[in-house]
Amino acid sequence: MSEIAVLSLMVSSLGIDAVLLANWLCSIQINVELEQEEEETLTRYDSEDIKQMRAKSVQSNGYSNPESPEPLVKEWEYKIVRASQDVFRNPTVFKRLCQEEAETGWILVEKLDDRRVRFKRLRRLETQENPYQIKQDPYRSTYGKSNNLGSWLTVLAFITAIILPAYLGFSLVAMSFNKSEQNSPTTLSSPEPEVPPTSRQN
Repeated sequence: MSEIAVLSLMVSSLGIDAVLLANWLCSIQINVELEQEEEETLTRYDSEDIKQMRAKSVQSNGYSNPESPEPLVKEWEYKIVRASQDVFRNPTVFKRLCQEEAETGWILVEKLDDRRVRFKRLRRLETQENPYQIKQDPYRSTYGKSNNLGSWLTVLAFITAIILPAYLGFSLVAMSFNKSEQNSPTTLSSPEPEVPPTSRQN
């Protein structure tokens, strides 16, 4: 009876593990889609450079210049620096990142979260003859170690949680069948009754 209970527990745990794995994969997909949507939507800032361009677009007679400053704004190029962990939560690390990016002309736009930071710089800087003494790739998009050890460990834990109950359940079923075969009574063939010899009558 106890073996049946343990077997039922193993089978039910397989269903629970499958549901948890599906929810985990679904949550990862949702987070990736939200991050992509957030990165594609550039937050509009009334920064000092845009204010100056708007002030220059106003003529002395008080009428606005029909030429919009938007073409000048399009001269900016953007990039997002990503980290594999929440390292930008540390103010020292975040300040060091901004200083390193400033060496190649990048200006901080916004901090999306503790793993992603958006920068911008003028597009014409890429055509100039080494305006900075560049010590790093100006178009780097990762910061720090880009290993996904935590993700791999999580996947390994989920796979182990699914395979281990299945293996234990199979072993338990095999043991129960072997035990039932050993305990089953062996049926012995009963000997045929001896027929007494019939005496011949003369």
